[in-house]
Amino acid sequence: MFGDPLRLARSAAAHPRVAGRQDLWYHRMMRWLGLGIALSFACSERPVPGESDGGSSSGGEPGTTGAGPGTTGEPNPTTSGPPTTAETTETTAVPGLCGPPCPAALVIEDDVVIDAAGGDFTCVTEVTGNLRVDGDADPVVVATLANLQRVDGTLTVRDRAGLTGLPMFTCLQSVGDLNLRDMPQLTDLSALGSLAQTGAVTLENLGITALPSFGPAYEGTLKLFLLDNSQLADVSALEGWAHPLFAVTIRSSPKLADLSPLGPRLPASLTGQNISLQDLPAVTSLAALSG
Repeated sequence: MFGDPLRLARSAAAHPRVAGRQDLWYHRMMRWLGLGIALSFACSERPVPGESDGGSSSGGEPGTTGAGPGTTGEPNPTTSGPPTTAETTETTAVPGLCGPPCPAALVIEDDVVIDAAGGDFTCVTEVTGNLRVDGDADPVVVATLANLQRVDGTLTVRDRAGLTGLPMFTCLQSVGDLNLRDMPQLTDLSALGSLAQTGAVTLENLGITALPSFGPAYEGTLKLFLLDNSQLADVSALEGWAHPLFAVTIRSSPKLADLSPLGPRLPASLTGQNISLQDLPAVTSLAALSG
């Protein structure tokens, strides 16, 4: 429309008379041309309808990322709060757990004392040291032991008023030594039905009427101490044990009359063995122990 500016400049130089007119025309043409370019650039910065300019989301306030109703922005990855149902489902498939679901199985490589201080042991499956549950421990905290499968040291539960069973140990399979003491109201040990291996077993001042057989794979212990169990009348579970007993103490069980299940568990020679039977008024003969 305006011609070539360079050619016009050359024409003006060749014809001096028309140079002034052409120079004015040239400057007007350049202003129009600059205005056209500026308008074109301004129009090119306007966003296309339906597209985001990167600073706002559809339906939300300008400059937000999903901050209003109907927004499509992604949630903030650093947001804290309880996990969703989907997240919980994804984190519960831990092989080998028989208790409540957990995101991971935990091992405590130390001694553990559960007392009034509290704690949460929901995901603990093994304690490599000793585990002691004291009388002042919160029952809610004690119940969190439901995934426990192994205690390498000694498991001691004592002075637990009101405790009639051991449901928190349903998954327990192995303990170094087992000590249950001073709970005369404790009458039911059936929750130990998964227990397959123990060291020494001490049952003292409990309300049990019979020695527990523990799990189907349980083969017995080398040391058994039954002390001050006033209701104990039956030790026939010994018949299913395979290991000989090298240390036995049965004391203050006035209702226990039949010791014949003990005979096969005693070594052929009692020389050097620690066998102690005390305060058993219902026992009238030890002939069954002679083998």
